[in-house]
Amino acid sequence: MSSPENLLKKIFDDFIQQCDINGVLGEIPIAPQGRTLILAIGKGAIQLAQACEAQLLKRFQGKFPATAYALCRHGEINPCQHFKTLFGSHPLPDQSSIDSTRVIMEEIASLGEQDSLVCLLSGGGSALLCQPPAIIPLQEKINVCDALLRSGADIREINCVRKHISTVKGGQLADLAYPANVYCFAISDVVGDIPDVIASGPTVADSSSQADTIDILKRYQITPAASIVQHLSEGQNETVKPGERCLERNHFSILLSPKQAFSRLQSYLAMLDIDAHFLGAELTGEARQLALNHARLAINTANSQPVKAQLYISGGEATVTVKGTGKGGPNTEYALALALALNGHPQIHALAADSDGIDGSGGNAGGIINPQSLIGVQVDAEQYLLNNDSYGFFKRFGGLLETGPTYTNVNDFRAILVLPSSAVT
Repeated sequence: MSSPENLLKKIFDDFIQQCDINGVLGEIPIAPQGRTLILAIGKGAIQLAQACEAQLLKRFQGKFPATAYALCRHGEINPCQHFKTLFGSHPLPDQSSIDSTRVIMEEIASLGEQDSLVCLLSGGGSALLCQPPAIIPLQEKINVCDALLRSGADIREINCVRKHISTVKGGQLADLAYPANVYCFAISDVVGDIPDVIASGPTVADSSSQADTIDILKRYQITPAASIVQHLSEGQNETVKPGERCLERNHFSILLSPKQAFSRLQSYLAMLDIDAHFLGAELTGEARQLALNHARLAINTANSQPVKAQLYISGGEATVTVKGTGKGGPNTEYALALALALNGHPQIHALAADSDGIDGSGGNAGGIINPQSLIGVQVDAEQYLLNNDSYGFFKRFGGLLETGPTYTNVNDFRAILVLPSSAVT
């Protein structure tokens, strides 16, 4: 067996490879008589655009039969020849998000009954695709979204609020496109694969309401600006609901889910001389608490004196309630809390990363820990964790996992490797 760190990295790399969507992207629908507009949006936009472009060029003998845009994060490189590149910011929108969304909205508004809108959607689209109502200044929307991201709210709650202070989320792109046909193919990064939560559901009916939004803001003690309060008080600003006319020609399907990605990984793990255990693809809750639970499991396993290495893998979406001034994301916070709970256990190594390659506000995918991670820096680690500065800790003392953008997003990936005592030197 290779070194524990290299093995964990290899397992994560293979997991990302299992997120390739070429084998699951069905035939892209092209309007037989009218125009086709294709939008690739989110952290997986580049991969989706590449797969779509390759398919269509093959089907149409080198001709590209659509107008196409890829809405990506700043700095990403789009190699596609037929997808015009638009940029936005993540996890909080910026003016470029607005400018890019305006281009998209103008294109959609020009569609007619003979035309089709094809939306290739992935997580991250909530920030990238952004157009608040005219009454709400961008900065006031940013303030609310930032407060939510720091509050410990889960993605359903965060996206509920995002939808209701937007003119494009919660089915409103479908409303803008009507009476054109609307097709959405999505990579899910959401626990439960809920269509109206993935990238805030721009093309599907919204199951949440303005009242839900107000309740969430109260629950997390977030006071919105007066413009937001006014917008939420007016019933005509509600998002698109099931049964509305604009959804008559609407189609939605999920290309890849976290469960499917983990299932694909099983074939690779079967080739390793280890016992692999899957804890689930839908684990949620505070990253620190999840780390404590997993530390207990790993220590109990080590104490049972296993003959073979034991691997515990899991996915889902951990949250962080930010009370400090540091930098990081749920995966680095999980890794740091796990290291503290393991207290240098000689048999246990672990990796935690976001499948999109960017964990929270850091430029890293996550963190990787080993029995030496806290040697001489235990007190520092505790202080960094108290300050929600897991990124700062791993940046200073080592352990950052840096992959760059992976062009997919099926949420968190965690792996804990428990070695037999005989393998520890």
